[in-house]
Amino acid sequence: MVDGPGLGARLPPDNPASRRYSGRMRNPTKRRSASVVVAVVAAVTLTTTIVLNRGRSPVDGAWFAMVIASFFVTLFAIVGVITFHVHVRWIARLKHGDKRLAQWSLTPAEWEQFRINDKTWRDTGRSNILKLRKDAVASNIEVTIAQDALMVDDDYYHLGAMRGLQWIPETPPCLEFNMVTSGKNGSVKWNIRLPMAAGADTQARAVWDYVHRPMPVNLGRSIRRYRFSRVAGLVVALLSGTVLLFTRKYYVGQLSTHQLWYFVTGAVGLPVGLFVSALSHWQLRAMTRESKHKG
Repeated sequence: MVDGPGLGARLPPDNPASRRYSGRMRNPTKRRSASVVVAVVAAVTLTTTIVLNRGRSPVDGAWFAMVIASFFVTLFAIVGVITFHVHVRWIARLKHGDKRLAQWSLTPAEWEQFRINDKTWRDTGRSNILKLRKDAVASNIEVTIAQDALMVDDDYYHLGAMRGLQWIPETPPCLEFNMVTSGKNGSVKWNIRLPMAAGADTQARAVWDYVHRPMPVNLGRSIRRYRFSRVAGLVVALLSGTVLLFTRKYYVGQLSTHQLWYFVTGAVGLPVGLFVSALSHWQLRAMTRESKHKG
């Protein structure tokens, strides 16, 4: 096993198999569609309940509990739509070759041998979050590696938390990506170990060279994009909070039609704006840590 820069004692222990890496995603298109349906149904339920009970006090019945429940279901569904849509776009760019570094096909025999080797490594305590099919495959397995993500079979993995890359000289040889994320008890290490196809040495070398390249001093465009989305999220949250202030002295059921739309817009826009701003801020911090690590 060959270590790349940044590995060794500075990496925390392998992550227990009971936890899940947040950068993994499977079938985001179906999940996005399901979230859209849930959001629409919950929003219609919320609006209908408020309209039908206009003028009634929240203590008049269980209708107000329905309003609260529908509101939070709508909110979480919208967050899900945004999250899954981002993953759909990432996967689409990956499939269209955006930032692609390597791509190869594994034969059923190569994949089966990797499954045998990987089971041995897992049994000895070296984790791998790559999702493996339980049964033998009859067709080739596609592997695509980009600058910030990879896809094996139908599984997509974002590599924003990557801290190193290792080469394992087995049959077939493997690449192991090492990620580190923050957990409740400190840093947590994740491994994505995948096999190389015969004749893919040149492509694997391109991946190795990219991971171990010097980090650019000015990340320019990406930093500006996340800074803009962070500010935009705060602006949306601020405007939504201001809108809510105009309806704060009324019961929900006492609002007129236009006041009702103000309330719904503000109640949804405030947490969504904060979510987008917080996510952008997290991405900026991750990029800063990565630049320091490479430096």
